Amino acid sequence: MCGIFGGVGRPEEEARVREAVRRLTHRGPDAEGVERHPHPLGEVWLGFRRLAIQDCSPRGNQPMADATGRWRIVFNGEIYNFRELRRELEGHGDPFRTGTDTEVLLAAWIRWGPAALERLVGMFAFAVLDTLTGEVALARDRLGIKPLYYHTTPRRLVFASEVKAMLAVSGVERRLDPLAAARFFTFLWVPGPDTLLEGVRQVEPGTWLQVGADGALRAHRYWEVPLPGTDGIAASPPPSPAEAADRLEALLQEAVRVRLVSDVPLGAFLSGGVDSSLVVALMRRASGERVTTHTVLFPRADAGWHIEEDDAPWARRVRDHFGDGVAYHEHTLEPGMADLLPRMVWHQDDPVADPAALAAWLICAAARPTTTVLLAGMGAEELFAGYPR
Repeated sequence: MCGIFGGVGRPEEEARVREAVRRLTHRGPDAEGVERHPHPLGEVWLGFRRLAIQDCSPRGNQPMADATGRWRIVFNGEIYNFRELRRELEGHGDPFRTGTDTEVLLAAWIRWGPAALERLVGMFAFAVLDTLTGEVALARDRLGIKPLYYHTTPRRLVFASEVKAMLAVSGVERRLDPLAAARFFTFLWVPGPDTLLEGVRQVEPGTWLQVGADGALRAHRYWEVPLPGTDGIAASPPPSPAEAADRLEALLQEAVRVRLVSDVPLGAFLSGGVDSSLVVALMRRASGERVTTHTVLFPRADAGWHIEEDDAPWARRVRDHFGDGVAYHEHTLEPGMADLLPRMVWHQDDPVADPAALAAWLICAAARPTTTVLLAGMGAEELFAGYPR
């Protein structure tokens, strides 16, 4: 992941802008960039922390400009169909200087404007500045995989990948939203677009925000969940179980295939459950290469305290099934988890009362020295009704 930060409106101290970007270092340890541009309301500043995944050379650093210098972009995420989009844009005569999806995304926005969002396959949160008109666009992917927060006052808009970055600049205050707090204690998380802080909101999934040169803010919904009878989708009879299974397998295979485009090492979480095991199997099928996997174990002395059984026996069955086809790694969660809580609170900004976040953080930290990107089965429970409740 990467981290983006920026603002439109009255000027801000350079030290505060640099501090805001510094607070996103954990999202992007490979490079940093900060730019400031004049604006009718004062100035625009754009900040970025990079985790290099495609074209790891300095050419891929951000903020990134187009060849004319008129347009600027900061972008967190991945556009999985960027190669197909690049070929189409090259057919229109658009030149490219890097091998990044960032440059393709910027070129797509310049050519097609907001209509480019409908063409994107991926996860993203980005900001595009038109230095000629002073307009800024903020956009978030269809399901809100990548975070994007913002805060407005009469003379300024501030946005960032994480709330903590926004708190570094003046005018963004730490005021608890009582209604959001009540919702947290009800649902154990804060439903968007609200956050626990009054005045700090999320760009909603499937939405882009248009920030005019006069500071006016307009929200545009570009995607909704397609349902039968809406958006031209016919309410046709359901497929047979066999037809549905074949279609689902094809969709899952394609989803995994496009995510294997990377210039850095890829791997997968492996719990031994249906979803993560299937992801590993589809990675093997798509690439034909050895898949690096990472599994969490609990200490033997702690086993009696856990409601669910350990993942290890099931993950090892997947390892044995694929043999040399996987490079299998186990990571034991040692005592001292409570010591990690302050750090988790800092990372999450808005808390999520799910202890799985602790395990996820630890396994990612253990995998980082050898694996930059991990595929996971996240979301399968929600899509396929896997939770008892």
